[in-house]
Amino acid sequence: MIKSTGKRVSRTQHSRFKACMTALFAAMALFLVSPQAKAQEGTFFEIPTLNEALAQPVGDLDLSTPQSSMEAFLEAASNENWADAAHVLNLNDIDPVNQAIVGSGLAEQLYTVLDRKVVISWQQLLERPDSLNTQAPSENVMAGQARKSLLLGVLELDNRPVVIRLNRVKPEDGDPVWVFSRQTVQNVPALFDAYGPTEFEKALPDWMRADSGLGLKWWELLAIPLTVLAAYVFSRIAWGLLTRASKSTGNRSWLPLSQILKGLRWPTTLVVVGATLQIATTQILVVSGIVNSIVDPIAIIFYVAAAMILAVSLIDVAIDFFFAVDVEDLSDPDARKERSRVTTLAAVRRLVIVLAVIVGTGLVLSTANIFQTLGFSLLASAGALSLVFGFAARDVLGNLLASMQISMNRTARIGDQLIFNDYLATVEDITFTHITLKSWDSKRVIVPVKTFVNEAFENWSIGGDGMTRTVMLEVAHDTDIDALEEAFRDAAKDDDRIVVDDLEMVVVDQSLIKSVVRLAIPVKKITDGWAVECGMRKKMIAYLQESQGSLIKSVNNLTVEAA
Repeated sequence: MIKSTGKRVSRTQHSRFKACMTALFAAMALFLVSPQAKAQEGTFFEIPTLNEALAQPVGDLDLSTPQSSMEAFLEAASNENWADAAHVLNLNDIDPVNQAIVGSGLAEQLYTVLDRKVVISWQQLLERPDSLNTQAPSENVMAGQARKSLLLGVLELDNRPVVIRLNRVKPEDGDPVWVFSRQTVQNVPALFDAYGPTEFEKALPDWMRADSGLGLKWWELLAIPLTVLAAYVFSRIAWGLLTRASKSTGNRSWLPLSQILKGLRWPTTLVVVGATLQIATTQILVVSGIVNSIVDPIAIIFYVAAAMILAVSLIDVAIDFFFAVDVEDLSDPDARKERSRVTTLAAVRRLVIVLAVIVGTGLVLSTANIFQTLGFSLLASAGALSLVFGFAARDVLGNLLASMQISMNRTARIGDQLIFNDYLATVEDITFTHITLKSWDSKRVIVPVKTFVNEAFENWSIGGDGMTRTVMLEVAHDTDIDALEEAFRDAAKDDDRIVVDDLEMVVVDQSLIKSVVRLAIPVKKITDGWAVECGMRKKMIAYLQESQGSLIKSVNNLTVEAA
């Protein structure tokens, strides 16, 4: 009895163990199969039916991959087989009774829009049913992922972006196929009205509307040079009108207006050229996508350049009108505030140019849709672009930051007098890459901004209005020092540029044959220092020659000391 019971218990335990293992294997199989099934389901949109009212296509349409679907659509359209081309559109929103007729018309309109405004990237239309790019780099956001919707292009419609997409759909009774999405089909009539043939184009002869074999129609080949010529003529007219208006207001009372009108010539010319190109290619004639992808960025560049030049011109007019622009006038100690303001405006001027370049580059890239193809956004490539541009422009950016540093810290302002590498000069201009120094003999010294920042210099214009200049005299031992000092003070009394109460004369050195006398000459204005020093030296040499004769051994200017 005991043994029999033990056998029954053993059989029961074995049955339970077998049942547990079976359940475990079933769960593991479900766990492994479920993600694959979900992944397969995630590569298409499930729909009940697809274009059930359309007749069977005449040709063999392969819609299994994005590339084959696009090829089938374009081939049917080139043969004007719009009934077959309609199979590549998701027409489920069309009443089945009218699906065949309406579908053919929509296919023709869509082909016109694609032919005229969309540049198809065949390299990214993959010949795979799941459109998985096996060669995409790991940093790509879509690397290793199957696709069920592909972006072919983005067009503007009523001031909003409208996308053209291919979607992978699977009807209940069929295999997955790639067709133009329902949203794209819904927008086709409006897109055709916006980008289809204009009334002017419809009036052209048939031969002008035919393909030239160069990817453009004959009328486009003729219209492009005519449009450029019209833009040139209109721009010359605008330039001439503004030039004439500027000259007519050139008297002193209207001088600011004259300068503004003169500064408007380039911005107006650029706007006229850009507007002529855009109006001619979008309103009068609707050109193909290839031409449009070139004209739109060029027009944007012209508009941004016009805005930049206008802002810079207004700043220049403000500098000329409100402040002294001659560096000799700015170097006056009383013009300290003017020097700071002019330097700040010059910095703002450079900042406007930098911002215009950045904004213009972004607008051009956005308009050209360079990174929008097949769902890749500009943001996805921003990191790589930043590294490339940063490495290529590191020297330019270094100079730019250095020039902004000088302007903001005001270590050197336009109009400041300073000594740089033994050059006595006045700061004449601060640009992106260099600083222009005007030396005392009217020569120009060009210094790279980074060099100027990294080396020490004396700025005489920072601090007080005056300074002390020195004259070193080498005289014989028997020279009457007291008489020399009296002559020095008498000479200074006749010059109102000198602070007479602070004059100083000391003997700083001696040797067997001479004594060295230092004359300290305080001047009221820094700008007068050089002239006062040279004049005093001349007077003292004349005095020594007259009173001491041949006892003068040498006269030498050794140093200059700031107050």
